[in-house]
Amino acid sequence: MVLISTTVDGADHADEVEPRLLLVHYLRTRLGRTGTVVGCDTSNCGACTVLLDGLSVNGLEGNLCRCTGYHNIVKAVRAAAAGLRAPGAPA
Repeated sequence: MVLISTTVDGADHADEVEPRLLLVHYLRTRLGRTGTVVGCDTSNCGACTVLLDGLSVNGLEGNLCRCTGYHNIVKAVRAAAAGLRAPGAPA
């Protein structure tokens, strides 16, 4: 579990959530914000788009959306980067 804090529609929230929880599911189930809909579960359709600091965002675009499973993508990129930085790694 991880502790998150958000401000949604002007109200502050602090919750412990599973790291894999989709933002859309957090908004719908924990906060009752059912206007954000579950569409394709990949962020391609845009149904899960929300406003973050006044900008519309979804998927790998810098918010907490887990639709694309970006957690494992980030882990893979970090592992690859560490491998490239290792002594004797190809340039």
